[in-house]
Amino acid sequence: MTGLKPLVRAHFLASSRNKTEIFFTFAFPLIFVIVFGLLFGNQSAGDGKKTIDFLAPGVMAWGVGNAAVFGVGYSLVKWRETDLLRLIRRTPTSILTLLVSRLAIVLLVALFQAALFLTVAMLPPSACT
Repeated sequence: MTGLKPLVRAHFLASSRNKTEIFFTFAFPLIFVIVFGLLFGNQSAGDGKKTIDFLAPGVMAWGVGNAAVFGVGYSLVKWRETDLLRLIRRTPTSILTLLVSRLAIVLLVALFQAALFLTVAMLPPSACT
């Protein structure tokens, strides 16, 4: 797997420079958690659990899945449109290395998203106002 480290770095830099990707990966799902947590956070959902106990994991799974599916697909389509994949194909880097590098970034983003969402979901409702 020649070139894995530079490709992971390139994917990371490309993702961190894309403001739209950052917004829809981190801020957009957090807005849902905060808004619905403030609206329904004190309501009981049954069995003594609150609505946020069900809402936060669902939104977190949606955010992580959305980032994984669209993060990989969108970046590869964009690389294809800009002929970057053609340039990478001419290097000794294999397709497997390219996909593993993107998978590594997706897993790191998923871990960071999960930690961020759980932190926000565990905040008391008074801390968000």
